[in-house]
Amino acid sequence: MWNPNVKLSIWFKIYPALAKIYPLTCLCGKQLSNIFPYVTKNYVGIMSEGCSCGIGKKLSGVPRNEECKHNILNAMQKLITE
Repeated sequence: MWNPNVKLSIWFKIYPALAKIYPLTCLCGKQLSNIFPYVTKNYVGIMSEGCSCGIGKKLSGVPRNEECKHNILNAMQKLITE
C-alpha cells in the first residue's frame, strides 16, 4: 500500500502522534494488534487487525490533501509535545 509520492518526512511527523493513541482498543474492550503504517493515494495512517466482534475498524488515518495538511500536521505536533 505504500505510495512513493508520500514523503517519509511527512510520515515521521504524523506517526508519533498517531502512535500516542495506540494501541487501539475496540468498543468491546479487546486490544487490536498487528499495527503497521499504510499510505494510499488519499490517506496516511495506521492499520491493524479488525476485532473478532466485528465492531473494531482496521484503519485510522489522516487525509493527504494539501488543503488540510498544515492543520493536521500542526494538530499532530501538539499531540506529540503534550
